[in-house]
Amino acid sequence: VDDASTDKTLEILKELQKDYPNLRVHHRDQVPHPSKAAVLNDIIDKCKGEIQAIFDADARIAPDFLERVIPYLYDPKVGGLQAQKRISNADYSELTAAQDDEMIMLMALSENQDLAEGAVDMRGNGMIVKRAAVKDVGGWNENALTEDLDMSARLHLNKWDIRYCPDIFVMEEGVISIKALYKQRKRWAEGGIRRYLDYLPQFFEPNTPPIKKLDMFAFFLAFYFPIWFFIGILFSVIGTIQSGEPKIAVVVYFFILIAFVMMINIYIGLNKAGVKKKRRLFYRTLRSSIFNIHWMIVIPVISFKILFSWKRTAWVKTEHHGSTDEHPTGTS
Repeated sequence: VDDASTDKTLEILKELQKDYPNLRVHHRDQVPHPSKAAVLNDIIDKCKGEIQAIFDADARIAPDFLERVIPYLYDPKVGGLQAQKRISNADYSELTAAQDDEMIMLMALSENQDLAEGAVDMRGNGMIVKRAAVKDVGGWNENALTEDLDMSARLHLNKWDIRYCPDIFVMEEGVISIKALYKQRKRWAEGGIRRYLDYLPQFFEPNTPPIKKLDMFAFFLAFYFPIWFFIGILFSVIGTIQSGEPKIAVVVYFFILIAFVMMINIYIGLNKAGVKKKRRLFYRTLRSSIFNIHWMIVIPVISFKILFSWKRTAWVKTEHHGSTDEHPTGTS
């Protein structure tokens, strides 16, 4: 699907059709309210297969990718799955390297969710969904800023499972500037928060499995923790001024505990990804922890935006520059 591209994508695809007669190209003109969900709804009935394998334009996968993911879908309860995402241009800068470490941390968390049969999330690039599951939940939500998280929630609520595949990779390009990162994370944060506002109450209905209730609620708490942390700091300062002696709110201690747990997840994830040298492992764990501080800014900003304005952020494409790094081998 060529979604109103402004480069030579459509020309390249038409040329490829000469060599690959089975390649079908669907071109979308620019529309007032574009979204990835709208693209997927456009083509679901134009395709004949039982699954949708969804990749962004910057995706890079191994030749046996589909062959390896299909067995995960044999279980009739499984409606979708997510491959492990990695950053193809991780060597470009410290910023892109930190994004790759972030993906490794998510791998450690998602693998544990999968093993516990929790509420695993799909994350856009490299996600596979069954056509029957998409139809069952009413198609893709074209108003969602993060169609992957929205679909994940609706699949779980409709008794479908989502699997995570830590040993199957999809490479994607990391953003290369702070400005692009901020724009990307604002959309992710707003999509995530609105997902909770839309679906969290339904997760506590009696027929929802307890582990999925707990999983969803834990991620909800983690999402809003930056706001509680700032409130805790504010009360600590006020209490200290009033009493004349140091006063630290309980939430600050809780934040330290959560930060420590996250660092352990980062460490474990990096170790599983093949980082074995202790000095390098410590450095990347510390770098990833510092990088994740940006959520302490993004989430409060977006939360206040949602609180004081009902207008949703417009869906925009993430900047890409054409990285062509190879598929990871599992070492680093």
